[in-house]
Amino acid sequence: MRLLPLFVCILLFNACAAQQQESYWKAAEIVKADGEAFRGITESYMEMLMDMQLHIQLKGDSLIVDYPYQRSLEISTFKSLTNARIEQTGALLDSVEKVEVTSESLKIWFRYLGTSEKDNRFCLHMLPQNRESYVQELEQLYKESSANAAAFGAIDLSALKLAAFKMPEIDPRTLAKINPIQMAQELTGDEQSTKAIDRTFTLTKGALKQEYSNIGLENSATPTARLQGVDFHTTEYISDAKNKTLQAVIAVEKNVEQSVLLKLYDELLAQNKDAQVAQFGLPKFYEDGTALGIHSFMAITLKSGSQTIKFAIDDVPEELYIAEVDQNIAVPAEGGTADEIKKIFRHYLGLIDRTNLNIFIVSNEFDQLLHAKENSSESLTSGNINNYVFKWTRLTDIWDSQE
Repeated sequence: MRLLPLFVCILLFNACAAQQQESYWKAAEIVKADGEAFRGITESYMEMLMDMQLHIQLKGDSLIVDYPYQRSLEISTFKSLTNARIEQTGALLDSVEKVEVTSESLKIWFRYLGTSEKDNRFCLHMLPQNRESYVQELEQLYKESSANAAAFGAIDLSALKLAAFKMPEIDPRTLAKINPIQMAQELTGDEQSTKAIDRTFTLTKGALKQEYSNIGLENSATPTARLQGVDFHTTEYISDAKNKTLQAVIAVEKNVEQSVLLKLYDELLAQNKDAQVAQFGLPKFYEDGTALGIHSFMAITLKSGSQTIKFAIDDVPEELYIAEVDQNIAVPAEGGTADEIKKIFRHYLGLIDRTNLNIFIVSNEFDQLLHAKENSSESLTSGNINNYVFKWTRLTDIWDSQE
């Protein structure tokens, strides 16, 4: 009979030891080591770290990150909250210096190299959670993340009709959950990571200002659009912010091989035989016999009905750019017929082994608005811009000027 209390004591001791060895934590706040307030980009970075909603398990000497990414390592080898490295130096943008654990708090001390202030030390405070609530929160976070990514599932572009598409049903406020460390990756020059696009811009329409919403997913791990069996991993949508009317769908794929480019180009022409045709970037002859060489990007525009389609190449190979004109093939001085432009564009497309492809399906109203004088950038008024019907970087110019 005396053994029973001892056995119970051993069980209780083991249970207590297990509880001490396994604990669950979530982020509560970040403070600056010197107690000063955050400023500028530093404040934005710390907000990103908090929005990550870091969830960590501790099991003995092991640290397990459950969200926003999954990673298991020894506490002594936990070196960064985001693992984002500065491209030029390879240094971690935020680097963990020490981890302090008590029964009531988990403190992660780290340095942030993105601040211009002398003291770049910060502390992330985490609070303990019971296992049940911890697991429930994780399930909800991953459910929201999956739902957001699924909203950008591969749309079928085969119809090539703007009216056939609709804006993804997603709350823009939750877009950041698709990639919680996006800001860190952007600051370090990571151009390959997945990026959620969420921005607004304003265009002038007569005496009025019109606001537009732009959402999308760039460099998605899974296809966001598909055309004739070809996958695209970047897709953007633009809509009238007031009426929610879809104004443009943009699909982008990097490093597309020549056979695919020609296949999609031929399909585009087949579905738009009677469209008005214009081009930008092709070599062009002048009346005096001289020629303007091929641009570093080129595009063909097909306008019909209520929409305009742009098939654009934004990375003409250097050797082709240097050659300027191939086999004396160029757009005539008077501009060329629709058939001539189509053939010349296909000729130069056939000289490109691989490049980045951009397909725009845009309402004519929005296209015209982009080209209104009051919405034009002064940087786009020189050279052969008169031949240009739609220059996609104009959108970037507008966004940059408003950020």
